[in-house]
Amino acid sequence: RQALLSLNDRCRAAEAALATPLGDLPGSDPGARLATIDAELQAAEMEVEHARAAVQKTQQALHETRLLGTEAERNLTAETERARARREERERLFAEKLPLATALAGVVPPTDDLAGAIERELADLLEAKAAREALLREQEHRQHASTEARQRLARLEAKIATLEGHVLEQQTRETGAKDVLSAHLARFATAVSEASLDRDDGSGDEQDRVEALLEAAKRAHEEAVRSHAGLAGDEWHLQQRVAKAVESRTQLAAARTRGEVARELGLLLGANNFQTYLLEGAMRVLTEDGSAHLERVSDGRYRLDCDGLDFQVVDRWNADAVRSVKTLSGGETFLTSLAL
Repeated sequence: RQALLSLNDRCRAAEAALATPLGDLPGSDPGARLATIDAELQAAEMEVEHARAAVQKTQQALHETRLLGTEAERNLTAETERARARREERERLFAEKLPLATALAGVVPPTDDLAGAIERELADLLEAKAAREALLREQEHRQHASTEARQRLARLEAKIATLEGHVLEQQTRETGAKDVLSAHLARFATAVSEASLDRDDGSGDEQDRVEALLEAAKRAHEEAVRSHAGLAGDEWHLQQRVAKAVESRTQLAAARTRGEVARELGLLLGANNFQTYLLEGAMRVLTEDGSAHLERVSDGRYRLDCDGLDFQVVDRWNADAVRSVKTLSGGETFLTSLAL
């Protein structure tokens, strides 16, 4: 009986312990109740799986969030450093601005008409472009004129060579004619002397012979005079042609000079050379005017110089040492920029 009572107590304790997880005790259909419990258990397991997957996603998102937070902290630190550097740079520039503004107050006149200044610069630029186009057109005309001058030069050189040949030929003919005239004159003088000596003592036939010789000498003299006159006329024509040849040589030299000038202008007025020429002229003017302002704002220490299209600074406090403007400090660079 004691064992039965103990067993009953244990059964009631087990029923009390199972009442919480199992709910009500199985009724008349325990199979259906078991199937329901199995279904609820499967649903609970599925919910556990979903919860586990959600936990994994949450953990991954949390890890990514932590990485983003770390990156954001690094960016925040870098941005803080940059902000601090910008603040320090701003404070330094403000500290440099006060003495510069005081020094430049009497040098650089204030202007409020910025639009007008820009408009004037644009007008100057348009005038420079128009001048460049005019120079290019003039260069084309000069090139055309140079080509024509070269062609004329070639024709003149050919004509001069021909004239020189004619002059040499005519000089040769003139020399021969002069020799013939001299021979005829010598023969005539000899005949006249013989006739004057023998006229009183000779017979009539001899006198006729002398007269015939005199007539022949006279005809030879007349022929020589005519030849000499013709040669003199040819010489005059040749002198005229030689004068024209000399004038042509002068024109040739002038044409060559113009051609050289046109060629030099053509080289200087080319697209790249013309731009470099204008820039070098602007650099010289800018350097001269900028040096005057820079000497005033730097207490006479610095002045500017240019090497081609590069600026250089001359340090008068350092034995006029010439160095690049890139070696200047921030404040000195600011002074130089304002001076320019």
